[in-house]
Amino acid sequence: MVVTTEHIPGQTVTRVLGRVLAVITRRRSPAMTGPRLRDLLTAWRSDAVRNMVEAAQGRGANAVLSVRFDHRDVGESWMEISVHGMAVVTRKDSSAAEELT
Repeated sequence: MVVTTEHIPGQTVTRVLGRVLAVITRRRSPAMTGPRLRDLLTAWRSDAVRNMVEAAQGRGANAVLSVRFDHRDVGESWMEISVHGMAVVTRKDSSAAEELT
């Protein structure tokens, strides 16, 4: 599970494994505009998140909290996209389930 919040409702953090980071670079063209650019940026962010999740899972995490994105141009034709968050281990909070019933 990947969230931008600091907690997941109904889950308890049992272990904090530390920050995880993924950085990707992609070549872009000045001709990329409109829907094509939007689709590419969405795909690139998905690639970055996938890499971050793999890093978190490699450390034993089942969730990443407080996820943030950043991007910058690198020269005239490259873009860097980074994503980072806190890798954690969570478990279902049994008291939350009792509150719902």
